[in-house]
Amino acid sequence: MQILLNGINAGLDYAFVAIWDWGAAGIGAGTAIAEWAALGFGLILVRGGLGTHAGLFDRAKLTALFNANRDIMIRTLALLLTFAWFVNSGARQGTAALAGNQVLLQFIAVSAFVLDAFAFVAEKEAGAAYGARDGVRLKRAMRVTSEIALVCGAGFSLVFWIAGGAVIEGFIADPAAREAALAYLPWCAAVPVIGVAAWQLDGLFLGTTQGPAVRNAALLATSAYLVSDMLLAPAFANAGVWAAFLLSYVYRAGALAIYWPRLMQRMGTNAAPG
Repeated sequence: MQILLNGINAGLDYAFVAIWDWGAAGIGAGTAIAEWAALGFGLILVRGGLGTHAGLFDRAKLTALFNANRDIMIRTLALLLTFAWFVNSGARQGTAALAGNQVLLQFIAVSAFVLDAFAFVAEKEAGAAYGARDGVRLKRAMRVTSEIALVCGAGFSLVFWIAGGAVIEGFIADPAAREAALAYLPWCAAVPVIGVAAWQLDGLFLGTTQGPAVRNAALLATSAYLVSDMLLAPAFANAGVWAAFLLSYVYRAGALAIYWPRLMQRMGTNAAPG
């Protein structure tokens, strides 16, 4: 399906733009046609199995699915608000701080992409263990993936601390922005280590389909972060902006950890670490 989608998209984009000179409208049309073609092909592939799986359209199960997606969407919006607020708060400290913060955010993005892999493994293993009501397996999976993630997070922090300055020197031409990024690099370097608990617990509760817990924790953590930034940023300028941002990861981990005993209780397992 992906090959079909990309092939049609590329072919139509070339025809509409390079041959018929439709410009941006041609790119949009090519993409839309390719998406619908892929959808049609996908329906053809699954048509034989739809009739034998009436449970797919079970109202209660569909409601549960939509509720889970609603909770995840709210959680995602809360996290997006955190990052948007961080950028906006940095902008209030001046253009140099804003530019420096944006570069440092790219460091965090790179580490998050890698460390999210361990959260995905935790999510998968937690889901399997939850389905089997195997608390021992769940705790073992969380312990192993979290230990590896913590080591990798510490590695990222060390690399940022040692080599981050050279990267900043090479990528930022403006002296003021470069100075701002270098000044707050230590704050950025702390994120991979501090964020591990939040990312791992996120994977745990997503994998066990604990939508309300994920939603409520995200809302609580974001609210606490906003209050922290409102208090710290005016008092400590960009250092306060970063302090509040680091606290947001602590809030996320703490808010999710509140639901750990309840999850273990549902599985009939002691909440103590395995």
